[in-house]
Amino acid sequence: MLFAYILTVILSPILITASELPKEGLLVFPELFHSRAEGGINVLRLTYSITLKLQKSSVLKSQFLVRTYTDGIPMHTYMTGADLEEDLFHDPDSMASVSINTNDGVTVEGVVGPKLRVEPLLTQERDSHGRIPHRLFHIEGDLTKDDNDYSVPENKVKEIQVSDSENETMNISERSSDKIYPELFVVVDSLFARSFSSTRKIIKYVSIMVNAINLRYLSVTSPKVKHVLVGLEVTTPERETFLRRLRLDPRYIHSQGSLASFYNYTLGNPKLYKKFDIIDLLTAHDMATIKQGQINNGNAGYAYIRTACTDLKVGIGEDKPKTFLGVHVMAHEIGHVLGCLHDGERSPWENEGVPGSEECPFRQGFLMSYIRKNSNTYKFSECCVRQIREKARSRSGACLHKKNVENKSVKKYNYLPGEKVDRTAQCRNAFPTARDALYMENYGVKDCRIRCAITTGGGVSDVKTLNLCDGTPCKDGKRYVCINGICMKKKRKYDNEAVPPSIFS
Repeated sequence: MLFAYILTVILSPILITASELPKEGLLVFPELFHSRAEGGINVLRLTYSITLKLQKSSVLKSQFLVRTYTDGIPMHTYMTGADLEEDLFHDPDSMASVSINTNDGVTVEGVVGPKLRVEPLLTQERDSHGRIPHRLFHIEGDLTKDDNDYSVPENKVKEIQVSDSENETMNISERSSDKIYPELFVVVDSLFARSFSSTRKIIKYVSIMVNAINLRYLSVTSPKVKHVLVGLEVTTPERETFLRRLRLDPRYIHSQGSLASFYNYTLGNPKLYKKFDIIDLLTAHDMATIKQGQINNGNAGYAYIRTACTDLKVGIGEDKPKTFLGVHVMAHEIGHVLGCLHDGERSPWENEGVPGSEECPFRQGFLMSYIRKNSNTYKFSECCVRQIREKARSRSGACLHKKNVENKSVKKYNYLPGEKVDRTAQCRNAFPTARDALYMENYGVKDCRIRCAITTGGGVSDVKTLNLCDGTPCKDGKRYVCINGICMKKKRKYDNEAVPPSIFS
């Protein structure tokens, strides 16, 4: 009886639209069902007219890099991606990307449609059935209203030199069934991070964003595109010299100036940024440009075009934390980095055979325009698809075909990195810019943390606290190990990909 009821709900249309929601949102009590009739999928009912058929999502790299700073020194923590995204789901038909927790009732957070988001109200009482109250919100209008949001590099990045081994990748990329995996590293500024109580919650939020972006890229074919979030960095105000404020009004950061400065910043720190395919800076600051002496804040993103895999692989975009308003901006700016012009524009590389977008009118309202009128808003035009295809098949796009680029020999292992990497090696891996780092044995292991004695480039010595790698023994030794910072009983086997020690070298 339950399964028949679920099917009836699934087939009913979504009757509530974003424009019909009250400004303060709609109170809802989500319910989660497991339907055998639907192939064992999870069915999430938000209201009688809004139901999602959820599929398990995967956007994080198996060993996920988290970079934070302690006294100005970058610290690397590697976390197990499969554990971090255990609660991540999507519904491609509804363009939904959500995180669901069922530990003590059902809590849902994320995007439940192109213009709807949901968040739990944990401080309010449950209903008579024990369901946790949530609020369904309208995702407000676009941050971006200005099409001046990308730069063509001076050398136009037509081709770069690649090795013979990369030429093999180019032969593979000619196949129409190919799939590319742009490895995305996201940097969040300190103002953005301030809205979250922990780094783990930032990871969760950005994971939902990237998951939602991948749904928009389902319209790209030959090759298909799936972005992989390989790491996240939380900056500090002291390091944010790349955020260039407008002299006319310091409340705004200058779009082009901040992008150029961020590029120079990443270029000057190759140990920290060189290995990623695309780097996206997520900011909570209001971006603006100057037009005819006047401030124009209609611009919410800026990127270099067709620069993935090169030193200029950077983009910057606004987001209002916890609103998912920046999903569209990030998808759009990454589109530029992958080679997409705005619809209707000529190609700067037309003499070299790189296609333009003249055949796709701006007024059709696809994702690479700023007209919002129908479902085209959440898809790429055929012109953009051709441009991504050309970039992916060019020699300068070879890195997009590589998965687990740091280590090509990743296999299924029955152990985790902490079982094979000693604590001094973990100290050295965690502080990549330090001259040396040593494990302080006298402190021992406390709450999956150790202390490292580090020596900086200037010869200064200091002591830093480090979260241990997954699999490092804790408590009584062999029976308990650290998993994402928690000391728990060791499993006999790990189904997710545990990365061998060489990835930390």
